[in-house]
Amino acid sequence: LSARVTPDITRVSSADTEKGDIDVRIKYYYLQANTPDFGPLTNSAVRVGQQQFPYLDFLENVNPYRLQGTMFQERFNNFDSADMGLGIQGFFGGAMPQDYQDRVSSQYAGRYGSYHLAVMNGGGYHASENNNNKPFEYRFTARPLPELVR
Repeated sequence: LSARVTPDITRVSSADTEKGDIDVRIKYYYLQANTPDFGPLTNSAVRVGQQQFPYLDFLENVNPYRLQGTMFQERFNNFDSADMGLGIQGFFGGAMPQDYQDRVSSQYAGRYGSYHLAVMNGGGYHASENNNNKPFEYRFTARPLPELVR
C-alpha cells in the first residue's frame, strides 16, 4: 500500500480574483494497492483518489522532450491531466529484463505491453463537477515481439 500527494501551483487570472494571484491546488492524491498477478496480467495496482488520466499519463512518460507546462491534450481542453476516480494498471506477461529498464525506461516496461483502465469523476483537478457523467478511459499498449523489438 502506498500513497501520493502532489501539489500544483498556478497563476490565477479571473474576474473574481486579482490578476496574478497564485493558487495552490492538490493535483494528485491517491492510495495505491499492488495486487497479485492474475494470469497474464502482472505487476498490477489499483488506485483510488485523484489520479492521472491513463492516456495523458502515458504521453507524459514517453515524451522525453516535455518541459514545464501542460501536455497538448490538456492545453486544448480535451481533458485534464488528473481527476477523482478508480483505476487499475499493470503489465501483460511480466516485466522486461532489468537491463532494458536501466537502459531504456522502467515506465510501462511490460513484456508484451501494458494497460490502464479508469473510471473518473469528470470535473478534473481544478474544477467542480458540473454533471453526473462519469467518463471511462482506458489505454492499452502492445509489444508483440519483446525479444526482437524492445
